[in-house]
Amino acid sequence: GQSSVCENSVPDPVNGSSVAGGSGAYFYLWEQSVDGGTSWTAADGTNTLSNYQPPVLLNNTTYRRNVTSADCLPNISPAVGISINPLPQGPVFAGEDESIHSIDKSYYLNADPPVTAGESGVWTAPQPATSVIMNDSDSKTEVYNLSSGNNLFVWTITNGLCTIDDSVSIELLPFVIPEGFSPNGDVWNNKFIIEGLNLSDQQIAELSILNGAGTV
Repeated sequence: GQSSVCENSVPDPVNGSSVAGGSGAYFYLWEQSVDGGTSWTAADGTNTLSNYQPPVLLNNTTYRRNVTSADCLPNISPAVGISINPLPQGPVFAGEDESIHSIDKSYYLNADPPVTAGESGVWTAPQPATSVIMNDSDSKTEVYNLSSGNNLFVWTITNGLCTIDDSVSIELLPFVIPEGFSPNGDVWNNKFIIEGLNLSDQQIAELSILNGAGTV
């Protein structure tokens, strides 16, 4: 058989089938091959049990089990191969942390896209859950419905079994809107300044001003 494991990960155990016959006392030896089964050596680690736990592998490796009982000839199992799935081509970068103002509570994320064919990226928003991602597979997608304070987004790149990720925090700053102003030439409240407008992202902003009588 053949299985795969992500690079730098511990493979699942290789389980040997039950045995019968002989004297009833069995001796096991797991062997490994790094050249596809041409040559064999004793497997690394604990290799004398019925099942075998491979270590973290540096190369594609094939395993087999020898079983002996008394004077019987060894019984050699079919070979089992474990191939290594490489990690995505890194590094992964989700963008710089930002502190922003936005009338419509939106922002364009700016991650680096995958650099190798066959790899894919996806955005998730672990906190808060109210954030909405327009296109989660676009490294530079728009997100909206941001909450005041920090909004965390995670950019994950996948290659087969393997993933690497990076996170970015977008802090939505509060607006400061004066309750009123009196442009009468004295030194008080002659200017009406809204702190937090960001017209580079928000192209249209509407403002209605009412006088003391409630007339626009």
